[in-house]
Amino acid sequence: MSQADFNQSMAWLKTLAAKKREPRQPEKIMVFFAGRGLGGFVLENVVAAALVRPFPRAYVVAIYKNSPPYREFITDCNPYLHSEMKADADSDITFLLDWFDIGWAAPVKCPLPEWSERMLHEPDLVLLPSMLSVDAARLAGLAEKPPVLRLSAGCEESLLAALEGHGVDPNEWFACLHVKEPNSGADDRPRRGADPRSYLPLLRHVALRQGGQVVRIGAPGAFPLPGMEGVIDLAAAPFAEQAAAISRARYFIGTDSGPVTLASAFKVPAAVTNALGYAKR
Repeated sequence: MSQADFNQSMAWLKTLAAKKREPRQPEKIMVFFAGRGLGGFVLENVVAAALVRPFPRAYVVAIYKNSPPYREFITDCNPYLHSEMKADADSDITFLLDWFDIGWAAPVKCPLPEWSERMLHEPDLVLLPSMLSVDAARLAGLAEKPPVLRLSAGCEESLLAALEGHGVDPNEWFACLHVKEPNSGADDRPRRGADPRSYLPLLRHVALRQGGQVVRIGAPGAFPLPGMEGVIDLAAAPFAEQAAAISRARYFIGTDSGPVTLASAFKVPAAVTNALGYAKR
């Protein structure tokens, strides 16, 4: 080897070594969501957003089973996700590991063109559900500057128009209320439930004393509220409209259930009632 070739090789090695010392920023991140219930799924989105936020150049793909259907709406509200791969609700699997084998003899190939075009079979970082089911309060910087979900640009205008159609005054403020009723759905913590009638004094206080409207959200078939001026019942409205109401509320009051987590993710001040389970956490 000539001296010139030696010098050139050493210069190349020094350049390579310098690059190795620099932390490599991930360019492709895959996030697997499998949160239990609305609150768990929302929390996973918040944790994932906090973890990928330091890498603004990364392309982030969300993978999950689209059941219940509110999951797609939640991921659409996550501005840190760039693409989605959704398994059908009745599918036995969410994702095939065989897709990572892109050889010509691979037994199963991903049908999405994006998979090969963006070389998603070679992700730089993979976030699994177990990595997302952490105590969010333990993540450095999350409390000081939490990532915020927001209504997607494609549906925001129509959802706000729907709220106005239900009687929500766009020029006035309103509070949002959710009361999980006893024996509503599968629940391993039945004491979280409450009688909606016990919240009627609160409704009157907000509407008559504070001068705001109250938007009640809930599940179809929820206990009907008596007709009260300034109180709007959206329990029978689609989930997306109820979520839009949460995102625009001045504050949120609710029992220990998924909607209060969604309110926090929208950065809406929230107060939790019937939170007996917190004593064991």
